[in-house]
Formats: sequence, structure tokens, C-alpha cells
Amino acid sequence: MNVRLFIAIELNEAVRLALTRFQDKLKRRCEGIRWVRSDQLHLTIKFLGDVPDKEIDQVTQAMTIAAHRAQPFCMTIESSGCYPRSGAPRVVWAGVTETTHALARCKDAVEAELVEVGFPQSHGTFSPHITLGRIKRDAWADRVRKTIESADYAPLSQPVNKLVLTSSVLSPQGPTYRTVASAALSKSQG
Repeated sequence: MNVRLFIAIELNEAVRLALTRFQDKLKRRCEGIRWVRSDQLHLTIKFLGDVPDKEIDQVTQAMTIAAHRAQPFCMTIESSGCYPRSGAPRVVWAGVTETTHALARCKDAVEAELVEVGFPQSHGTFSPHITLGRIKRDAWADRVRKTIESADYAPLSQPVNKLVLTSSVLSPQGPTYRTVASAALSKSQG
């Protein structure tokens, strides 16, 4: 049997609450968006897709090794926009920045360990973001893009000290997430 998996950074309660308030503000101005529930907001480091049950331990071990190679850091959530950047938008996001490049090194460590156990290398540029909603109606696309790109919120900061392997079960009501494993970021900063 296969399990749909991704490796993520969980958001703390204060950040979730602030992003939920931002979503509520946007809901009053945008239609045709399926908003991500507060308890499901996260930053995806690596989407793995459908993984056979027998490989979950191997994925957990790879994530743990990568986490031990990465150091804790602080990330800031401070922008919003839509993907794709041109044409009809499909995703509303909150942008993540981190000035020491520890997030990029963490992502690279995860990629390297997963390639070692047979997962394909991700292509393209890593653009760290938190998905806030998915746009369901093309008729609202232009208005949504203008509204999202002109919206703002106070920057949100959060310490990051672990990675989480998460399963995702899809249903007509939306996905259900469950933590499969977690691993502490533990490389010393010296």
C-alpha cells in the first residue's frame, strides 16, 4: 500500500493564528478560493508523493540524517502573492524568508539524503512559501491577484528546530494530515 507523504516545517500557534486572521481579511475581499485550514498551514520542504509503506522507515531515516546536518534557524513570513506569477493564479501563498541561508541548506540536506535512497532530485528553484488557499474559479482570477498582491500583514517570525514527515489523505472535503515522524535540527552553529 502507498502513503502520500511530504516533509515540512510546522508553524507555531502564533503564526497560524496571524495567518488565519490574514485569510479572514482576504475572505471578505476574494471569492472562489478554497482556504487552507489553520491546523494544516505548513512550509513544505519536499513533496514525496505516493510512497510504498515498506519505504517509510527509509524516508524517516533520511529525514533524520538531513535534520542532524541542519542547524536550527528563525524564519520570517512577510509577503503574499499568487502562483503562477503570470496567467490565471491557482495558489495564494505567504512568502518565507530566512537571511542566514539555513533554510536553503536544510532543504539541500533533505534533497541529498532522499536522492541517496532513490527519490528523484527536485528541479527548479526552491521558493519557500505557505499555501493559504487554492483558487477554484477562473472568473475571479484577476481580482484575486490584485487583492492578494496589495494585501499586507505584519511580518511573522518563528524559530525552526525540527522537520516533520507528514502523510496526506485526500478527500472531497480536503486533505487530512497526520504526523508520521519528526526529527530535530541539531547541527551546532560553531
